[in-house]
Amino acid sequence: MLRPKMEAPGFYFHLEPPDIVLGGGMYMITDTLLGRFRKAVVEPKRGREIAKIVTAIRSRPGFTVEGLHYKRVPAGYDPAHPNAELLKHSGLYGGVEAKIPEEFFTAALVDYCFERYAPLAPLYRWLTKLI
Repeated sequence: MLRPKMEAPGFYFHLEPPDIVLGGGMYMITDTLLGRFRKAVVEPKRGREIAKIVTAIRSRPGFTVEGLHYKRVPAGYDPAHPNAELLKHSGLYGGVEAKIPEEFFTAALVDYCFERYAPLAPLYRWLTKLI
């Protein structure tokens, strides 16, 4: 199903000298999809899958996973659930920020970006299943 761009995951490239940011995921999960996101986070198979994806991204040097918004686990969900922290997210995206690399000024920039987007691809795929 084709969704408006704000209801679909994606990848982004942000340049603000002297830094470059490469990321992927969903900056804001719309109200339309938030319920599906939360159900998937606590569902045994999909929940284990997203926990593994988030752990893998965070284990890479310089990479972060963001989107935490709420202070408490939403009503109706177990605060002791292994993925309770993910239930506090209103977005789910990961990425890496670095100084502008030498590759930026060459054709090697494509490979540089691809290497940093590749660890985010599992997050992108997981999120596409929501829509």
